[in-house]
Amino acid sequence: MKYIVTLFWLMVATLMILFTTMNAFSVTLHYPSGSFKIFLPLLLCMILFAGAMLGLCAVVPWFIRAKSKMMKLKGELKQSQKELDNLRKLPLTDS
Repeated sequence: MKYIVTLFWLMVATLMILFTTMNAFSVTLHYPSGSFKIFLPLLLCMILFAGAMLGLCAVVPWFIRAKSKMMKLKGELKQSQKELDNLRKLPLTDS
């Protein structure tokens, strides 16, 4: 499985290098305050990084909530295990 994953990322890197070399030119970005030229692969990397950061910001709150809920459930499980162990230690009585 590791070989397949490594092969996949190697193919992705190769495609990125090919795309970069085939499209190595500048583009002009126009803004209301002016315009400037930027290298296309650099622009794409900046957009990819910005998207990754936005995705990370969207996932972090969910991850923190899940982690906190897991800690709470672990505490409840530990308490239930303690209670069960104490009940098992009680002697059996016939009524």
